[in-house]
Parts: sequence; structure tokens; C-alpha cells
Amino acid sequence: MTYKWNLQEAENYAKAFAALLSDEYFKNKLTINGGEILNLTESKQLNLLTIRELYDKWQTETERLKSPYFDFEQSEVKQALADFMNVLSRFILVNKDNFIPLLTKSTKKTLELYISPVSFFENLMRDLPDFKLTSEWLKNNGRFFKDYGWVLSEMLNRLSGLQFVYANQAIDWVKEIITDDKIDSRCR
Repeated sequence: MTYKWNLQEAENYAKAFAALLSDEYFKNKLTINGGEILNLTESKQLNLLTIRELYDKWQTETERLKSPYFDFEQSEVKQALADFMNVLSRFILVNKDNFIPLLTKSTKKTLELYISPVSFFENLMRDLPDFKLTSEWLKNNGRFFKDYGWVLSEMLNRLSGLQFVYANQAIDWVKEIITDDKIDSRCR
């Protein structure tokens, strides 16, 4: 059975679900940590996409650290920043007000992933940095997908030997890779 993706219904559901789940979780707690997010719901995919939303926010904030007065491209600086981020990643701590928008967005994305996977991955490809799909991007993002990780693995195989492909080529690959019979055999 094919379902039509209704963005407004998904948004309303995601908001209601995030508010309900957050109210329940934060009834006796002030914050949630990374391990608790990974085990928040029975949907491992939802939990992973919530972590991915947090990761995306974190990447944006890290970009704002760059300054015209310092050389952030030096290997020592890059290594120090990577070390700092590794340490910091073990100390995720989010309060309710900041968590609800993350959970709302990840709930909406999880719904889209399961209802319309082609649309989900097309949107992901449209948001690629510089509109380029790289093996580094695929490897970094592959860890956030439980049931549809095979899509990114297949794209990584197709990318083999190439530095990158543009988003329009990646979208074509998505359409070739995700077919109903592949979804039935890999996601059941």
C-alpha cells in the first residue's frame, strides 16, 4: 500500500509526539544525555536520527568557531579541534526546551524515511555540503541509519574510485537503489 506524504500531518504528529514523550521523560529529570537519547524509544531509527539532528547542530556551531584572525586549516589546530570534539561528544547533555525541537525534527524525518524513503534520501542529497556526495559524508552519516543503512552502503559502492559526485547524480542513484522489492527484502 502506498501512502501519500502529507507534510503538515507529519509536522503536527511530530510536535504532539515530541511534546508527549518529552513531558513523560522530563517529569523527573532536568536533562537527557547521549546514552539516554540512544535508548529513548523502541524505535532505534528515531533515536539515531535524534542524535543525527544533534550532530548537525553541533557541526553548525563548530563552523561558527572559525575566525578570520586564526588559521583553522593548520593540522595542529584541526587535530586539537577533533580531539576536543571527541571528548565533548561523550558529554551530551540537553534540557527539555532544547530537546523538544530536536525530537520533533527527528520524528518528522523518521516518518518520512519509512513512508517515503526516496523522498527522504532525495532531500538528504539536496542538502549535501557544496552539493557533493563524498565517501567521507557517506561514512559519517551511515552510522545514523539502522534500517536504511544499505542505501548509503550501495551509494558508497557506486562512488568507489570517485572523489565525489554531484547531488543530481546522487539523487539518480537513490531512485535506482530504492525500489519496492529492495525495501521489502531488506527492511522486513
